[in-house]
Amino acid sequence: MTGDQDVKPSSLVRNSFFNVCYQLLNVIFPLVSAAYVARILLPAGMGHVAMAQNWAQYFVVLAALGIPNQGIREISKARIRGSSEVSKVFSELFFTNAFATISSCIIYFIVIKYSSFFHDDFSLYIIVGLSIVFNFINVDWFYQGYEQFDFIAVRSFIIKICSLAALLLTVHSQNDYRLYALINVAAVGCNSIWNCIHLPHYGIRLRFNGLQISKQIKPVLLLFLTAAAIQLYTLMNTTLVGLLSSESEVAYFQNSQKIVLIIITVIASISGTLLPRLSAYLEQHYIEKCTSLVNKAFQILLFLFLPMGIGLFLVSDDAIVVLYGSSFIPAINTLRVSAFLIYTLGFSNLFGTQVLLTFGKERQLFLSTLIGSIISIGLCLVLIPQSGAVGASWASVISEGVVTLLCFMFAKKITPIHLNPGFLGKTSIAVVAMTLGVIAVRHLYVQSIARLLLEVFTGIGIYILISFFVKNPTLQAMTNLVRSALGKNRSNKHSQKGE
Repeated sequence: MTGDQDVKPSSLVRNSFFNVCYQLLNVIFPLVSAAYVARILLPAGMGHVAMAQNWAQYFVVLAALGIPNQGIREISKARIRGSSEVSKVFSELFFTNAFATISSCIIYFIVIKYSSFFHDDFSLYIIVGLSIVFNFINVDWFYQGYEQFDFIAVRSFIIKICSLAALLLTVHSQNDYRLYALINVAAVGCNSIWNCIHLPHYGIRLRFNGLQISKQIKPVLLLFLTAAAIQLYTLMNTTLVGLLSSESEVAYFQNSQKIVLIIITVIASISGTLLPRLSAYLEQHYIEKCTSLVNKAFQILLFLFLPMGIGLFLVSDDAIVVLYGSSFIPAINTLRVSAFLIYTLGFSNLFGTQVLLTFGKERQLFLSTLIGSIISIGLCLVLIPQSGAVGASWASVISEGVVTLLCFMFAKKITPIHLNPGFLGKTSIAVVAMTLGVIAVRHLYVQSIARLLLEVFTGIGIYILISFFVKNPTLQAMTNLVRSALGKNRSNKHSQKGE
């Protein structure tokens, strides 16, 4: 298989399904491993590793240089023009990424080698630094631009299972924190290696002639500034918690964020499949299709996010105890505050990454994230010394709210954004009913894990049932999409048998 014509883009429903699986794995693996490791390393040990990973992540951002989003967009456009153009664009981005990664590795080594701050556990910083090295062969953006979400999901599942098995077999005491960090890095590296081995399947060959690397530099640098601004108020929150409070507070903050990110990442991954498809539509000047896709995604995300934020707030105490154990009880209030991130961070991906980047509005996205980072750092400096992880969570919620609002305002100028009439009223009725049901279950005197399961399934069941009875248009639309996808799959199988 060597031509662009051989690899056809999948349907958006299929893409969304596999992207949800992929993103779910990306957050479930850290969560499951954290649930296991939390009972072994305890808050102080987990916070120690989290701080080291946090420092390394700054240099991963520098190494990536904004290429992931640029790569998705440019590969999806090049695919329309043929396989030769795809190889050309891939080579330009690959060599740009290689230069950035080598530079970042050199800077990172100099920093940890000659700064006494990192000498207390130099070997740990070497281990987490391998994640920067692996960025050299990180080409996930190619597969996302080609809409090969099924390959990404299957590959990720296999590696995550192997990594989790390695974790359970090797991490057994508080002194095994370096092994925990190494397994996390190895999972990232195996993903990248597998990606590169699979590239010839798509006819991709590195080219050295006729490249226009300078053409990629300007948009990549602007996206890098945007990514840096985003990381400034996400990574910096963890950094400031460690510097202004304690490593235990870092663990409370990070582990609360992991729970929230499961919900946000899985649901937002539905819109994550839009960037390559929107870019392809825009390349062909299908503006009405772009508008329709954005509005469908907005309404589906709102339908899913509204109950989840309230639900997580209600079950925070049981979720913390079940997942991390009694030593993490101080993280309950942190999780309650972080639950509001579902309503802020949840939509910034749609309006920012998907809409603004598709229409080439990198400057507006950068401005939004820069303002958010400034607000976040200011709030962290004020709130963390007094409230620790809870203060950092409030800083995240408020700053992300500002970013999402700005991205929404910019996106609305590009494409009309509206909701189906009656949608909010019918959704609100279902949310209220769900809330009352979960509160009722919370009064049951049963073990935390049993109560948590009852709360979750009761909330989901009531929300879906009420939405069905009030004929919520979004639930009906989602049901029709799934039926349509299943119908196409059956017809495709029948046609293949006939052939």
